[in-house]
Amino acid sequence: MNEFVSRQVVKLVGLGALVLCAACGLEGPEAPEAGGPGEVSQADTEDVGLIELALETVPPDVTCLRVTARGPYREKQVALPVVAGPPMAQSLAGFPLGKVEFVAEAFAEACGAVTARTVASWVSDPVEVSVVEGTKTRVSFTMRRNGRLDVSFEFGDEPLCSAVGIVCKSARECCSSSCKDGLCQAAEP
Repeated sequence: MNEFVSRQVVKLVGLGALVLCAACGLEGPEAPEAGGPGEVSQADTEDVGLIELALETVPPDVTCLRVTARGPYREKQVALPVVAGPPMAQSLAGFPLGKVEFVAEAFAEACGAVTARTVASWVSDPVEVSVVEGTKTRVSFTMRRNGRLDVSFEFGDEPLCSAVGIVCKSARECCSSSCKDGLCQAAEP
């Protein structure tokens, strides 16, 4: 892909400036109502990282954003409904501390319809950062369109043993069960 086309793809991505900021103290919208997809409980906020999620723009084919954080001792996943177009910010808590791998996925389906089998429209590369309580940590994702493939496999039917005349070290390597002078021999009658 030439450089001009590559720059245009980055501009069209829209979610290319998805930024997470752990313990930044940035102001964002109020926490979602109880039972909502990004709900933060009191238990979630003890000894864990605070994340500020900021989206520069949201493409029209995205209605749900899922962020997964895998820490040394636990994993946290949050699904957030998003609206195409305007920037948004959302404060989230309950993320693991320490060395944490973040992955973001964006879906065309509403968050309530997203299951483990739902294919994301956009995906990020994994981003690994250290999340420290009370310290600002920024995570930046580059979102990419997610392609789909139909994959098939064919297993060739190869013999599990060596034919007569093939180099061998023991009789069990030979189909005839006979190895002599380093070569598989024909089976004796």
